[in-house]
Amino acid sequence: MQSTHLMCAVFGRCVTGLVWVTSCVFLLAAFTPPKVAPWESKPCAIDGVEGEVRCGTYEVLENRADSNGRRIPLKIVVLAARAAEREPDPLFILAGGPGQAATDNAKFIARTFAQVRARRDIVLVDQRGTGGSNPLSCDLYGRSAQDHLRDLLPLRALRQCVARWQEHADLRFYTSVLAMADIDEVRAALGYERINLFGTSYGTRTAQVYMRQFPDRVRAVILKGVTPITTPLTLPMARDAQRSWDLLCEDCAADPTCHAAFPNLNDEFEAVFARLERESRSTGKAKSRM
Repeated sequence: MQSTHLMCAVFGRCVTGLVWVTSCVFLLAAFTPPKVAPWESKPCAIDGVEGEVRCGTYEVLENRADSNGRRIPLKIVVLAARAAEREPDPLFILAGGPGQAATDNAKFIARTFAQVRARRDIVLVDQRGTGGSNPLSCDLYGRSAQDHLRDLLPLRALRQCVARWQEHADLRFYTSVLAMADIDEVRAALGYERINLFGTSYGTRTAQVYMRQFPDRVRAVILKGVTPITTPLTLPMARDAQRSWDLLCEDCAADPTCHAAFPNLNDEFEAVFARLERESRSTGKAKSRM
């Protein structure tokens, strides 16, 4: 609920009473320049990553409006530029998900952005609630394949996770707005005046949030697989997945080689899903009898 109220306030929609006041306080805290401490790091080794790498944590306030409140350690990895003469503006990687940890992809990032790293630092920060930054991890589906074919967001598992998270986190403060305020504080702590952003999937949304909050700190932005900031992340998923499949079937039918190999692609696909639905119901009944 709180993140919804924050978004409403950002877009100028009307929110009333105490909710409006609370939302404004959170937003003001997110936009208020923090007292920045220096980042303490040390050399570290990551499998498959060559060159200088520095690792460490940087603490930020969970509630940025409460200077005496709980602090969150953000996990940071810096892939230092390889050249002696380095550009002053690094590349910050904003991970997708939401929920992915940027530092988990250090090897992939180092390989993919090798040319960028030749003259620029690459900075990986686990956003609050992910990876090594007070993670809010949740096993939604278990280990069986059948469990992964059920609801995208199973309420029972979510409620169990929320109860566990609340032991070490105030969930009102795990929003994109506050996470990007963290990123800007890290930018300042690392001594960068302006930065470049690369975001993919949900990372494109946080990139847009950062641009809106800190436009003077952005040199350039790369967005891959854009999720518009005005669109709820999960609502279009089923529609878009179906549309993608329909287009694939149409392309296959129009291609002689593909059509020869898969003359009944959609029918076979539907038959597989029907069988999985039957087996899922049968498995569910068996479990209930147990």
